[in-house]
Amino acid sequence: MANFLVVDDDDSRLILSIMLEEYQKIQLIELRDADAQLIRETIDNNDDIVAIFTELRMSKMSGFELFDQVKDYGIPVFAFTIHIDLIDKALSYGFTDILEKPIEERDFDAIIASLDLA
Repeated sequence: MANFLVVDDDDSRLILSIMLEEYQKIQLIELRDADAQLIRETIDNNDDIVAIFTELRMSKMSGFELFDQVKDYGIPVFAFTIHIDLIDKALSYGFTDILEKPIEERDFDAIIASLDLA
């Protein structure tokens, strides 16, 4: 079983859960508006996290701050946002890819394929 860590301050988990219904080898671990310590502890306690998804703008910690905290783990970090003005900055910052909200199923399917979870 592969786990996706989802960090957001709203209900993105529901959107991703619906898209993941067909992928039986993937589970979501949701952290709502988490701080850096909780995020690192979650990764340290779950060896099977294969991808991290985060909103770029959150109330406690931005997606950019989250990226700085997890980049040394070597786990692909995907950002999603409704803030189009942040997309270029996020790509140059080092995120694996960016998804615009609302997340399109075909874009999410492409990310799943790129992770080669077979």
